[in-house]
Amino acid sequence: MILIKSLKKLIQRFKRNETPTEKYIQWGMKVGKNFHRQAGCTMDDSHCWLITIGDNVTFSQNVHLIAHDASTTMIYNDSSRNIKDRYCKIGQITIGNNVFIGYGSIVLCNVSIGDNVIIGAGSVVTHDIPSNSIACGNPAKVVSNWEDFTKKIYN
Repeated sequence: MILIKSLKKLIQRFKRNETPTEKYIQWGMKVGKNFHRQAGCTMDDSHCWLITIGDNVTFSQNVHLIAHDASTTMIYNDSSRNIKDRYCKIGQITIGNNVFIGYGSIVLCNVSIGDNVIIGAGSVVTHDIPSNSIACGNPAKVVSNWEDFTKKIYN
């Protein structure tokens, strides 16, 4: 039964053309215990060695971690449109323990997400998010703290 479930998961990943978490780990990404990701999540293949994920972390569908920014690759010389300089920004992404990242969120380079954090669906995380926070939006901003959020949920 366990073998059948494992084969089904493997077939689904191949159909979706997804890179398995184990492959990212082989390429240098650090992942803690109990990491779960749903379909469509991608980590930066070319820079996954800059990504660290803590314990008890869950990614909803279509979460993207991007550890580089190549938007600055071509800076043109105004007079001749010749490429003046080539520059690519890279930076670490650190995700703490007990973190949930919502559907379709994007985490950019040079970002640290603390422990006990929820990132709302569709958020773009461009700056550090402190521990014990709830953040959402584009760019993501802290909208609540962990304690207040859990009180609302359980009451």
